[in-house]
Amino acid sequence: MSRILSKHIMERQFNKREILENSLQNSSLELSNREIDIAVLMVEGFSNKHIAQRLFLSEGTIKNYISGIYQTFGIHNRKQLISCFRQLLDKN
Repeated sequence: MSRILSKHIMERQFNKREILENSLQNSSLELSNREIDIAVLMVEGFSNKHIAQRLFLSEGTIKNYISGIYQTFGIHNRKQLISCFRQLLDKN
């Protein structure tokens, strides 16, 4: 049962990742593959600590990536950034 659930979650995240990546390209915004992974996990509601655990990175590294994402979008608020990601996801 847990394998089925895990597979479903990964497929769902992959679909969101693909949609977000396409939306970013259409909006002329560029994020690295790792930044897109982090963005998807942020939209899913994961904390920096949990994102770090999922991606096998340190929490400080995740914070650095998120700072870069803030600069790319010109946003300095996590809620606004997540809202922006959701809008991009809803475009497709």
